[in-house]
Amino acid sequence: MKENVCPSCFEYLKAVAPANYPNIVKCDNARDCVFHPTLDNWRTRRTLRTILAWSLNGEGYTHPNFKLAAMTREQGWVHRRTAEAVLFDYEKPYLDLLIREKALKVADHGQGAILKLTPKGHKLIRQWAEEKDTK
Repeated sequence: MKENVCPSCFEYLKAVAPANYPNIVKCDNARDCVFHPTLDNWRTRRTLRTILAWSLNGEGYTHPNFKLAAMTREQGWVHRRTAEAVLFDYEKPYLDLLIREKALKVADHGQGAILKLTPKGHKLIRQWAEEKDTK
């Protein structure tokens, strides 16, 4: 299966480890890139929707694939380390992007960072759903 990669990521992968990425194809923009975190990337959208879904499960929710620690705290806060343990490794930069774009709020509660959707995060999810409905 071929993976779409934006021009900047393509050049980086080609320079760093060309043998490790035989199935990459250069695409026109970062939106379709499988590595480049942008708000338009489908993986960014999936990551934000996943954090929302976990936050709606209530305090003490444990994920079926990671029962060592609770995923959620009170009022929709999600433990970042637990979320990262469940998410794929390549999705961690998407969390950082969503924090920088203020779609996720991050706080420290003494046992590590916790995440919560901001009003902008909810607005993005609604906007993406409307875009999907109009297609």
